[in-house]
Amino acid sequence: MKSRDVRLIVFVLLVLLMMVVMYQNRHVVTLSFLFWSFQMSQLLLVLLLTAVGFVAGFFVGKLRGGKGETN
Repeated sequence: MKSRDVRLIVFVLLVLLMMVVMYQNRHVVTLSFLFWSFQMSQLLLVLLLTAVGFVAGFFVGKLRGGKGETN
């Protein structure tokens, strides 16, 4: 099995796991940050933080000079 296939399988499993977590956390939560406090859906919060994590990981990879995929 190629490493590309393994990456795809792991990615699909992580997406499925994330969907289960988001489905189970649909209620509204209060988020406090410094002097601000606001309410939002926990589903939206998890999705937002996941996107921030992916973007941060992408930029860290670029800053570290991550090698591109070679075929």
